[in-house]
Amino acid sequence: RLRSDAPPMSSELARETLERELGAADDAFASFDWEPLAAASIGQVHAAQLHDGRAVAVKLQYPGAAAAVDADLKNTKLFATVVGLLANCLPEPRISFDLRGFARELRVRIGEELDYRVELSNQAEFADLYRGHPFIHVPEVVPERSGTGVLCQELAEGLIWEQALGAGQELRNRWGEAIWRFVYGSSARFGLLYSDPHPGNYLFHENGSVTFLDFGCVKRFNEQSAKAMGMIGVPCINGDAHGTWEACRELGFVQPSAPVTPEQLQAYWRGALEMYGSEQPFTVTPERATRWREHRMSPPGEQMRALRHWTLPPDYAMLTRVETMTYAVLGQLYASNDWRSIAGEYFDAAAPITPMGKLDREFFGESDAPIHT
Repeated sequence: RLRSDAPPMSSELARETLERELGAADDAFASFDWEPLAAASIGQVHAAQLHDGRAVAVKLQYPGAAAAVDADLKNTKLFATVVGLLANCLPEPRISFDLRGFARELRVRIGEELDYRVELSNQAEFADLYRGHPFIHVPEVVPERSGTGVLCQELAEGLIWEQALGAGQELRNRWGEAIWRFVYGSSARFGLLYSDPHPGNYLFHENGSVTFLDFGCVKRFNEQSAKAMGMIGVPCINGDAHGTWEACRELGFVQPSAPVTPEQLQAYWRGALEMYGSEQPFTVTPERATRWREHRMSPPGEQMRALRHWTLPPDYAMLTRVETMTYAVLGQLYASNDWRSIAGEYFDAAAPITPMGKLDREFFGESDAPIHT
């Protein structure tokens, strides 16, 4: 709603913003529609055409947006203090995590979104990795028509979120699978976590494919961090409480001396991994997405016996955001699938069983081995 209701810049201000970085608009573009197509988080998007005939979308950052957001993000001490006060409202023992580390991580990730040159680099990397993919599309960027506050890319068209929700269930299932495979597959394969997976960043197509937009926020994981989901998820789903405990210790999620049993950890993660551990196929619904969120973070919940003893590394700050948003999107789509087998492809050497999984594996030319290795 905020995105839809954002007041657009006037055409005069939009032109001034564009020409401040690229020079005369008529020199940079053969044509430019000064009426915006859409609003982004800190800017708005216009349709244009290059002199070589290519149709492009040009994102212009609102004047002063970067300075305003950056000023807020600089005060990480205040941010950490506020979060600390909230944490102190919890009953003993309290959750243990690095508040200042989390604040720094959030500032870096969100701060990157203020420089469209960072977004261009991120998007170019994803476009290279997925160019020609059968159901994942990332628009090509145009570096020579981009700058700090201007991002030019291939114009992509498709159904927006509100239109997609009115499609048939089979098509919505395919879109859900495409989103899951892009978000978590990119992390498992390449250590790249697409960290802003909200509905406004997708365009949906009648053949089941999805176009992904907005690469300003991308978290890069090392190999160990990229394996985290599988290291915990595989033993947990398989009922191995000790294996779940060992994985949490190895990843630094819980200290060896913490007064929490393997069974308590197993119970926590079983609830958090409901869509993979339940009977398949499993349908994600809005109600299940809400219950999942309550299970993960609700202070009065039974799961707090385990959660109170987390020592969550700041490196995973964005992962919680991604999980929450992705699960909510799948819930709104009522996406149904064999999610356990899909996750197993990436983390447990499982062969793909869905048509999209087979196409994905064929595209990357991979053998039937855990993708993250």
